[in-house]
Amino acid sequence: MRYDYILIDGMSLLHRAARTYNLGFMKDGGEWVQTGPTFGFLSMSIATWEKWAHDETQMIFCWDAGYEHRLALYPEYKANRRQKKAEQEELDEDERIDFKQHHRAIRKILTVAGWRQAHAPGYEADDVLGALAGALEDRGTVALYTLDQDLHQSVTDRVHVVSGKGGKEKVWTPEEVEDKWGFPPNRVAEIKGLIGDGGDNIPGCPGCGLGWAKKLLSQYGDVHGVIEAANKGLLTGEYEGKKWKTPSLTQKIKDHEAQILVSWELAK
Repeated sequence: MRYDYILIDGMSLLHRAARTYNLGFMKDGGEWVQTGPTFGFLSMSIATWEKWAHDETQMIFCWDAGYEHRLALYPEYKANRRQKKAEQEELDEDERIDFKQHHRAIRKILTVAGWRQAHAPGYEADDVLGALAGALEDRGTVALYTLDQDLHQSVTDRVHVVSGKGGKEKVWTPEEVEDKWGFPPNRVAEIKGLIGDGGDNIPGCPGCGLGWAKKLLSQYGDVHGVIEAANKGLLTGEYEGKKWKTPSLTQKIKDHEAQILVSWELAK
């Protein structure tokens, strides 16, 4: 399938390129200059265009520009990534990847190449991807090129997530998303409110995995219904023909009610 719009998570692609392309050259004096991240980013972008675009396709690179509104909700949001960034900065210069430098270079190259870019101060690339997808789907088909499953919540009949590595991309349609999560795309954030997201340090409810989230939401309708039921008594029900009950998860949901609601909001 060829799409009318291809929206790319820029920093995600840059980090993938840095892991894939270990290229560079030695300057006079012995300084090693890394070129792999920038070279890889451009190579992967061109490959994406060749595979998924047609002559009139618009490709837009979306960039992170903060997440202050999420930090205000939960100060530990992405604390794990901030720690990794601090560890990266402590490496010897020859081992360190200067992502800021590659980011600046790539943005200049994309501007010269005529490829469009987008960001929104205070928001992540995911937010920009989702907002643009919603605005553009009335004009044509949209591919969200990202490995991040957060964007599954933006999938519609005309908006697909394309993810994968090494030329083995998977196209996520509404049917594919529902098959994975057990619910339509517009319920994915709700599920993450219960199960959390380790990648973004979203806590969710301890002990609640995807299987339990499916059972709870199928039985009680939505997150508010699950919390209300837990506060009234033992969570119990039937899922795929089998009866279930969970005293331990009932107590955990009661104990972590506020955390679940914050997690749901963080995941949107």
